[in-house]
Amino acid sequence: ANNGLYINSFNLEFYIGQFPILIIDLDGNHNSGQMMAAAIQDLDVEFEITEIFPNNLAIYKCIFVALGVYNFSTELTQSQGQALADFLNHDGCLYMEGGDTWAYDDPTPVHSMFNINGLDDGLHDLGLILGQDGTFVEDMIYNYGGDNAYIDRIESISPAFEMFRNQVPSYCNAVAHDAGTYKTIGSSFEFGGLINGQYTREEYMIKILEFFGGLLTDIEEVGQDGNISSYSCYPNPMNDHATIRFNLKQNTQVNLEIYNLNGQHIQNLLGLYIKAGQHQVDWAAPGNIPAGIYIYKLQAGDQVVNGKLVLLK
Repeated sequence: ANNGLYINSFNLEFYIGQFPILIIDLDGNHNSGQMMAAAIQDLDVEFEITEIFPNNLAIYKCIFVALGVYNFSTELTQSQGQALADFLNHDGCLYMEGGDTWAYDDPTPVHSMFNINGLDDGLHDLGLILGQDGTFVEDMIYNYGGDNAYIDRIESISPAFEMFRNQVPSYCNAVAHDAGTYKTIGSSFEFGGLINGQYTREEYMIKILEFFGGLLTDIEEVGQDGNISSYSCYPNPMNDHATIRFNLKQNTQVNLEIYNLNGQHIQNLLGLYIKAGQHQVDWAAPGNIPAGIYIYKLQAGDQVVNGKLVLLK
């Protein structure tokens, strides 16, 4: 190659470990995929979305599959179901929704791993969807405005548990399962059909990701310039306490503050001259602030970095 001299250059990006999230949007009218993507993007979590079933699922931590509702539904093939089963058997987390996939379509190798029993092909009777007591979606309520035909009626097989039920008529339409080595959520309604109200689709996505193992928690690496070399927040999402960690290259004045998404100041956590090295600050969220997304602002000298923190209640 020209005696070892290369005149072309390029930028190479690669991911070490597993990519956080893949959305496989097989829904004929794509009601949910873009809504999932928007909710995940608002949380600053990396994801990919595709309308073609991929050949390699092993590079992902978490997969969302949207199969749609009649008459735009897609039936999962046996080979696709086997690929998803193999993904779960390697410690995966899988969310799958479809109006026909649980009781009407032929089961695939992955269906039994959800611990869902499909009871009936159902009707067009989804209305008010209620989160069940004692679950991670307790008290969440959504009106439904998505495709609404032949919605499968399902039940959980222990140790899986019911997440949501339709109010009238009363029937289960979402089940969660923690198998120890993998986790699943199966739904017969569309994520994209949930209407934002008292609770939002983004809040439901936060609950899903928390159940799947807290994909929001990550260490942010900062470039060469500036005094902060890395920072992180754990757990994220948080219930009432979180720890913000940061690493300083040099001694400097450090300020740490919390804001809401409207830019309103919530709390000062730190305002001190600090030595170089690894430090951490605990935040106990005030009881009078609502659940939602907050911004922590970390300033070291002239350098300012920001991170998102999700508060659950």
